[in-house]
Order: sequence, then C-alpha cells, then structure tokens
Amino acid sequence: MRQASLIFLIWFATKSSGQELFVFSDVPLLQDRSGKSLGCDAIPSWASHAPLSPAIRQGESLNLLLAVTNKRGSAFVLQTGQNPADSLRMQTSRLFPGTDGVDEPVTVPNPIRGRIGESQTCALFLLVVTAPADTPIGRVKLEPAAWIPDSAGGNYWIRYPMEIRVVPAASSRQPCLIDGKGFGKQLMQSVWELLGECPESADLRQYIDRVRKARQLLGRNQ
Repeated sequence: MRQASLIFLIWFATKSSGQELFVFSDVPLLQDRSGKSLGCDAIPSWASHAPLSPAIRQGESLNLLLAVTNKRGSAFVLQTGQNPADSLRMQTSRLFPGTDGVDEPVTVPNPIRGRIGESQTCALFLLVVTAPADTPIGRVKLEPAAWIPDSAGGNYWIRYPMEIRVVPAASSRQPCLIDGKGFGKQLMQSVWELLGECPESADLRQYIDRVRKARQLLGRNQ
C-alpha cells in the first residue's frame, strides 16, 4: 500500500495538464463529515484510500468518493458503467465543499454533464454502490469514466477500471435506528453494515481504523 501511495503521489505531481479522474473509498468523508477538509488541494493526501477490488456483502452498500480535476470552469462528463449490466444499484451525488448554502450532496444523473466550479480545480462526487440481496456472489466490473476536453481543442475519456466483489450476506444482527438524513445518515448506515454495531456518535472519525480493517478482512476472507 505504501508503494502504491508513492506511485500515486509521483504520478499526480508530474501531471502537467491536471486533467484526471480519481476514485477513493469514503475514509476522507469519515474523517470530516462537514466537508471542510474536502478541498481540491487535499486530493494527493487521499492516495492510500484508492480502492481496486473492494468487497460488498449482499444487501449492503459501498461509498466511493470520485474527483474530476481540471482547470477552473472546465466542462466534463462523468459516468459509471458496470458489467454485467444492472447488477448493482448506483446513486451519484455531487459534493459542494466550501460552497455557501449547499451542505448536503445533490443527487445527479448518471451520466452527468457538468463544470468545475469557477473557484475550484476539481468536482467531487459521492457514488453509493449497492448490491441488492439477490445479487449473485461473484465479481462485477465497475468503471467510473470522465470525458474531459483538453486545451488544444481535443477531448478524451479517462477511465478508472475496477471490480466489485459481491460476497455472502452477513448473519443476522440487531437492527439499528439511525437518526439524521442524507449524507451523514448514509455514512452511519455504512459503518453499521460493516461493523455490525450502531455508531455511538455522528463523529465517525473514531471508527476509521476499524472500518479499514473490516474491509480488508472482508475482501481477504472471500
């Protein structure tokens, strides 16, 4: 993981165009639900949270943080495909950190045509991937992709190929009544699904190490 992080940082530092697509787990969101630390300058620090083959139990979900980087005000298209088609449910929402009056992610279509904010160099998205209870156990290819025009007038797709490993459902557990709504409720729901216990607080930073270890074990044991 340390080597992968180093490669990521070197790659990011040597990209002159700044036109990229990055995918991370939701750990940066658990670190700061308020979104105050989710600035574009923080993207290199999330290198160790880039997933390649995460596991999801049947009936549960996984949160992914997507970042499209480019010049201020630049247009882009973001879409996420899967194979086999319609194996997983997906919901994409745009995050607006540092934007007055927009505290919660805004649900957007897949694909979405948008622009980088005039005061930003990235656009951030929350992708919630859910494996319905009847999803067959196995692997599903998932590919977030961004279409980005370049300064010379051309355009191209940047793709992030990965796979989702669908594993057997968890054994029965006590129900958890999660208060709240939207973004925070989704993160707390994911903590409960993964750890099997209700979060004691809306401050989820205390669960980060356990969440990371639980995900590693979930993927390793299947």
